[in-house]
Amino acid sequence: MGSKNPFWRGGVSEQNHRLRNSVEYKLWRGKVFKRDNYTCQECGARGGRIEADHLKSWKHHPEFRFDVSNGKTLCKKCHEQTPHYGWRGR
Repeated sequence: MGSKNPFWRGGVSEQNHRLRNSVEYKLWRGKVFKRDNYTCQECGARGGRIEADHLKSWKHHPEFRFDVSNGKTLCKKCHEQTPHYGWRGR
């Protein structure tokens, strides 16, 4: 556990978890959804499970994390098809 684990990266996960659960992040998501009319920008699906996707990666471009122009609304299925979804972006 912790620093003895071979995958330890110096507490980055804790910081990431705090930021993704922050009020600022939730406000960013809400603004992206509202701007896109709660509609997937790839397939046009409305309702269901929608997610806010960062156009410039969360990890490599921290200066754009909460910039509304750096996000777009995608349904879960379309988001999973992006090249930077989940672990693929690391």
